[in-house]
Amino acid sequence: MLAASCYSESRGYYVIDVSNGAANGTGPECGPVFDGGAALAGDAMTIRGNTRQMATGGPLQASRALSIVLIRSATVMPTATANALYELPPIGLAYVAAALKKAGHRVRIIDAFGEAPGRLNHETDGFTTKGLTAEGIIERIPHDVDLIGVACMFSNSWFYCRSVIAEIAAAFPSVPIIVGGEHATADCRRLLRRVPEVLCCVLGEGEETAVDIAAHLSHGLPLDTVPGIALRDPNGEVFTTPDRRRILEVDEIPWPDWDAVPIKTYLDRNLAHDPYFSRTMPMLASRGCPYQCTFCSSPQMFGTKWVARTPRKVFEEIKHYYDTYGARYFEFQDLTTIVRRDWILTFTKLLVDEHLDIQWTMPGGTRSEALDAEVLGWMKRSGCRSFGYAAESGSEEEQQRIKKRVNLSRMLASMREAAKLGIVTRCHLIIGLPDQTKKDLLATFGFLARVAWAGAHDVGCFAFSPYPGSEIYQNLVAEGRIDPEAADYDKVLARNVFTYYEQRCSWSPHLPAWSITWICLAMYSYFYALQFLFRPQRLLALLYSLISREKHTYLQGFLIKRLGRDPALRLNESPPATVRGVS
Repeated sequence: MLAASCYSESRGYYVIDVSNGAANGTGPECGPVFDGGAALAGDAMTIRGNTRQMATGGPLQASRALSIVLIRSATVMPTATANALYELPPIGLAYVAAALKKAGHRVRIIDAFGEAPGRLNHETDGFTTKGLTAEGIIERIPHDVDLIGVACMFSNSWFYCRSVIAEIAAAFPSVPIIVGGEHATADCRRLLRRVPEVLCCVLGEGEETAVDIAAHLSHGLPLDTVPGIALRDPNGEVFTTPDRRRILEVDEIPWPDWDAVPIKTYLDRNLAHDPYFSRTMPMLASRGCPYQCTFCSSPQMFGTKWVARTPRKVFEEIKHYYDTYGARYFEFQDLTTIVRRDWILTFTKLLVDEHLDIQWTMPGGTRSEALDAEVLGWMKRSGCRSFGYAAESGSEEEQQRIKKRVNLSRMLASMREAAKLGIVTRCHLIIGLPDQTKKDLLATFGFLARVAWAGAHDVGCFAFSPYPGSEIYQNLVAEGRIDPEAADYDKVLARNVFTYYEQRCSWSPHLPAWSITWICLAMYSYFYALQFLFRPQRLLALLYSLISREKHTYLQGFLIKRLGRDPALRLNESPPATVRGVS
């Protein structure tokens, strides 16, 4: 079978799809070689669990410019984990805003965190939000608004986002409200059944769909011919329209409209995922992920096509932010930044050739198949400071169960090369996956020792959270272990935060709930003890960082923050906290 991987010379985008195949290794030029996958030029696509025809036909043009408001509500976390509250610039809404402006509409983004980053609101239900309250958001919505779009990326934020939507709808009862993001895509049917204030849910990528919805509303047309949405029929039954075809011409997508976002707030406060101090901008070099990990909801959102922008286009955007905003640090927030070896080599060599003095990172983790000595060398030369290895488990049996498709030996070899070059690396692990056994945990402890010996600087041990839309989540619902119709379902999602150990349940019958916290703590302690044993100079570096307040690793950043020595905290001091209830 032929690999479903191609590069379009004329249009300049890279595509990989391994939905029906497995990674076989690394080719000499194009990185991973995949066996199987859907044909690129086909008219059908597997997304959200079904193979369906893609909608066809040209886009409808708007009859007039609409006044559109896009909203990200305040971040919400259990109060016990409020110290973990941080936010990044809303890159998804900025992309949608750019598409709508290109179509001629007037767009305003209300970023609740960005407009009040120091405001803590202690909710009576044991949760804390950071940013504008619903009242603050409503005050900023113009009276002539024609359409309101609300983003809900993470399911744990939904219960609060839902209350914000209800208050907005009460203040603007005649204005249609649409919801998009990962949660809306994964849980659209339940959302529309439970929240009558929402007109429809945008499924998957939002740029083209938002423009299409605005055009139909400008003509006064019903939305049942708009592809890629979920809505209600005249009887109130929820249905989905034909899937919208994935955007493959990613170089043609307008850059995020950062002028609509209080981007200066993020830049001046050095707010970013990584702990380093610099003016940081988020970036996307690709969309989608060609893998099908069972704990991830990405296949629901994007299908299994990985589509990358051309390296030159990514560089041009970086250069623009360098010149316009004084940005010197760039965080790639892609699901999987590095899939093709030739892509990352072209990109890093371009950065080196252009002599752009920047640093960049991939905090969410990436695949390791293409990260050999040559690639890592060019990454270091081009300014790569840190990235994460997404191992998830050290057990090969568990790797197969969760369809991770990763070669742990190759990953360890890559870690050793990165350590030699001085790139800060982190290994991500998930604890409490369904069917995880004590044997799997022992294998993971053994893998952690090898990770410490290889030279990784940090480890992240996260308690498993079943994401709506993921294969594991669907299995847990089918087994009756999750009841989406339960009255407290939204609150269950809200507590489903990987850092909230106090109320973790164990999804594995082999591990009691109380053990999850202790297993995570034991893995952290075991890894760092071995790291300092193998490399005593890192312990001295840690002590120096606590004195100097200079952060270079996640551990250093965590301890500096816990000790109250983080200069960023002074930039982020809160006014007196407000207390309010959430219905």
